[in-house]
Amino acid sequence: MRTFFLLLFTMTSVVLIDATSFAQANPDYQLSLSSGAGNQGTSVDLIVTFDNTGSPVRGWSFGVCSDPDLVTIEDVIALSDTNTSNNGNLPDILEIYILPEAWATGVIIDMFGGNRLDPGLGYELNSASYLLNGEPGSEASIEFCVYPGVPSIPPFINLGAISEVPVLNDGTISISNGFVRGECNGSSPINLADPIFLLGFLFIDPLVPPCRDACDINDDGSINLADVIYELSHLFNGGPPPSPPVGSCAVDPTDDMLDCQFFGACP
Repeated sequence: MRTFFLLLFTMTSVVLIDATSFAQANPDYQLSLSSGAGNQGTSVDLIVTFDNTGSPVRGWSFGVCSDPDLVTIEDVIALSDTNTSNNGNLPDILEIYILPEAWATGVIIDMFGGNRLDPGLGYELNSASYLLNGEPGSEASIEFCVYPGVPSIPPFINLGAISEVPVLNDGTISISNGFVRGECNGSSPINLADPIFLLGFLFIDPLVPPCRDACDINDDGSINLADVIYELSHLFNGGPPPSPPVGSCAVDPTDDMLDCQFFGACP
């Protein structure tokens, strides 16, 4: 089956690369990549979704390219809407290919054309897991592309007699240093050493902490005496815990001018 599929898609792709390179993308068919964010050394999963406001679909293919210096493709799987597209069963042909710089999939739902994927929104086709290699502060573009392997697979939607070029909505992965808010001195767990460290920064030692976000205990976008009071209240008077992220390393859920160049307590 795989040999047949390779031959089929190699021949099809040669024609479609030539034909679709000049074709207008049809907005009735849209492939979209989600975006994500994570710490260097962790993994992020992106989802490929499909919106169809046109005709029932017989199959599809597409490639997804990325910079291997920034992210490593760990795994790619088909999701439920792909796996049940053949009247509740697996497609007759479902292939996934992975290179260091790209992955691709090709699907033919029913070789005889009887079962197709009806129009609908938000079909979840694939999930791809990426290991984040890039430096904190970098951003990896995750883009639909012509898969650069063999077979060379372009993005297209097959309707049976014809194929359409879909609108392609790319994604990104932001790579950052995570932190735990409240661990101002960069060591776990949160304890009295943290507000003492913060008092030292505010009134004695002007050296800026390498992760200023971790010292913004109340997450108001600035570091001041209110953060010391907030943390002391949490430690000794049963006050609320520091604002997220707390308990485990994560990125700041709010936008502000504070940064986190390094946080030693994160893996």
